[in-house]
Amino acid sequence: MKITNVEVFLTGTAWRNFLFVKLTTDEGLIGWGDGTLEWKEAAVRELILDFGRRYVIGMSPFDIEDLWFKLYQIEHNTGPIMYAAMAGIETAMWDLVGKALRQPVYNLVGGAVRRKIQVYANGWYGVQKDMGKLGARAQEVAGRGYKALKFHSVRAEESCLRSNCESRAAWWRRCAKQWATRLTCCSSFMAASAPSWHWKRFGRWCRTVRDGARNPSRPITTRPWLR
Repeated sequence: MKITNVEVFLTGTAWRNFLFVKLTTDEGLIGWGDGTLEWKEAAVRELILDFGRRYVIGMSPFDIEDLWFKLYQIEHNTGPIMYAAMAGIETAMWDLVGKALRQPVYNLVGGAVRRKIQVYANGWYGVQKDMGKLGARAQEVAGRGYKALKFHSVRAEESCLRSNCESRAAWWRRCAKQWATRLTCCSSFMAASAPSWHWKRFGRWCRTVRDGARNPSRPITTRPWLR
């Protein structure tokens, strides 16, 4: 079985784009992979197509390590764009391998470690400047069956922080009583770029949430580096 075609699809959403890789074989099997790298999707797409022409077409989908060695050693100059391209191709190759062997991929890489995982809703909070709309959106998302919601704590803009710090914290306390809540700050509070008032405001916001929303059955967690 050989790979005969490499295609890349960019799909747009309200807040980011996703990049999917499609590999087709001479036996008619199709494998799908994900090479999304936020705001650099076009560069990843071109690199995948380039790798496809120079390496992937004609390969067996089982030769994953061989492809990785060639890309890592021969191309040499690695980085986030190249790793995203490599990951998109590799996951599509694993999809082909699993389909060819009629096995879930986890059985081919050591076996399953859990039978189920909790999922959370993300990207639903685009109306976060309006607390009323935000609450309605949260209820809508919860109505789809989600029991956990991810929420970007505060935006980086000074005006938003200064005006909405307390209202956001109050809203968050109400949320924590209904759902498992997850707090993330991403890179909004990088020490190199955030002004001193930013940290003070955020610290006060966190203390407000912590003191008002503690509930053993509905834990609030942060990203690991904020724990």
